[in-house]
Amino acid sequence: MRARRPSSPCSARRCSSSRRRAGAQARGPLSDAAYRDARRRALQAAGPDGIDALLRREHLSAPAWKLDPLLGDHFVGGGVSQAPAIAGYPHITVPAGLVGGMPVGLSLVAGAWQDAPLLGIAAAVEGLPPKLPAHGS
Repeated sequence: MRARRPSSPCSARRCSSSRRRAGAQARGPLSDAAYRDARRRALQAAGPDGIDALLRREHLSAPAWKLDPLLGDHFVGGGVSQAPAIAGYPHITVPAGLVGGMPVGLSLVAGAWQDAPLLGIAAAVEGLPPKLPAHGS
């Protein structure tokens, strides 16, 4: 009996990333003027006109919003990590205890080139009580 030949490495649902990559490449090169303009606008909106403006306007070290205890986060957009990811700004999440028996994290964001102060704040916050229970407790 002959051994069955394995299917193509990019068959059916196994290659969605390859399809995405092919779709992205079909849009044109990164040197395209439309792409460069969209990227410039996104960087400006996420950075100087977004995170930096919010931090200045509200006199904050980092932005925050209230969490709905029943529904959790419910907002339109990519969450707290999207703008820093676009702008290249530092973002870190640290354990912050339990809410309703569920572990929660505190996401911290800082302005451009504020990585070291943000890491210091994150380390200080992570050392504060309440501590998360040990695994299995």
